[in-house]
Amino acid sequence: MLGVFENEKLIAAYPVAVGSARTTSPIGDWKVRGIAKLPRFRYDKEMLEHGERSGNFYMLPPGPRNPVGVMWIALNKKGIGIHGTDDPRSIGHAVSHGCIRLANWDVVGLATKIKAGDNVSIH
Repeated sequence: MLGVFENEKLIAAYPVAVGSARTTSPIGDWKVRGIAKLPRFRYDKEMLEHGERSGNFYMLPPGPRNPVGVMWIALNKKGIGIHGTDDPRSIGHAVSHGCIRLANWDVVGLATKIKAGDNVSIH
C-alpha cells in the first residue's frame, strides 16, 4: 500500500504493484522531482533490466497502451518513479521493474495530493 500523510495523519491510501524479486523497488527516502501528465515512455531494455540507460531505446507516445499509464511522478532516484499502468490487474503484485505502480485512477488522485519536493519513503 502507498500511504499519503499530512502532518503525520494518513489522508489517503492506494494499492500498488512493486518491484519484482529480480528488479526490486529501491528501499530508502526519496523526493518527488516532478509530475508529468500523459507521459511518453522511454523503452530501454538495458535500463529495465540493469538500471543503466543505453543508446538503443524507443519513445512510446502517451495513450492507453503506454506502460506508465496516465501519470509519471519522478523521484530523485534514476529511472524510478510512481506511475499509472496499462495493466491494472498487476496491482497488488511484485511485478514492476522497480517503480511503484498504481491503477491510473489512483495515480491521478495521488497527483492531486503531492508536489515536487515532497518526501517519499519506500520500505
